[in-house]
Amino acid sequence: MLRAGDEDIGLAEIKEINIKKFKEITDDDVRIDGFHDKKSLLLALQKFYGEINDDDVFTQIIFELMR
Repeated sequence: MLRAGDEDIGLAEIKEINIKKFKEITDDDVRIDGFHDKKSLLLALQKFYGEINDDDVFTQIIFELMR
């Protein structure tokens, strides 16, 4: 079950899990997550995590909403 806060969104199937250092993240990776480019992703991440270094590791989980 996929949840957002206290709300059930639906069932999701994990399609892919990517683990990369920030320096390895591509523009294609960030577009999947709804960002225009790597710079816009960086700015969003810095709001939550502070400083981001090129060797910091991130996990991207790509899923498909089933219902």
